[in-house]
Amino acid sequence: MPEPISAVAGSTIDPTQLATINQEYGLPNTGPENNTTIDKDAFLKLLVAQLKYQDPLNPSSSEEFISTTAQFTTVEQLTKLTDQGESQAANSAMMTASALVGREVTVIDELGMRVTATVDRAQLVNGQVQLQTDRGVLGLNQIVGIGPWASSTSSPPNPPPAPATAPTTTPSDQNAPQGSNQ
Repeated sequence: MPEPISAVAGSTIDPTQLATINQEYGLPNTGPENNTTIDKDAFLKLLVAQLKYQDPLNPSSSEEFISTTAQFTTVEQLTKLTDQGESQAANSAMMTASALVGREVTVIDELGMRVTATVDRAQLVNGQVQLQTDRGVLGLNQIVGIGPWASSTSSPPNPPPAPATAPTTTPSDQNAPQGSNQ
């Protein structure tokens, strides 16, 4: 359920109209303590209600309407940007975690001792990266050191072989006689 509509800075709606709107949309009335934020749906309802209940003899100016629309667009774009930033942070954390698979990591255990664990796999659970190790599940924030590859592998996994390339010839190679040793 959306949050109840409350007073918005610069709004011209009076408290009795606000109470009527909240009641009309099935939202609880709000007091001055709840007037700090509203969600996108509540903002649109408030905008529609302002247009619906405005004084026909003294309507809102087009500049006010354009300003309100621009503010709404700005807030919507900031929300999208925040969502993208959170997604980027999760992707970055997962990339970091995947680079730790097969590596030894140092963590501080519940007794305050440094212990090493070998990372077996990484997974994303509820937006948080978890590392499955031979000592249990760890978060990235618990790691205080990264060691060498685990003893079962002496080096990182071998990369795939480079694609074969055709030999290149230079102009001097083309002028040399075939089969001669120059």
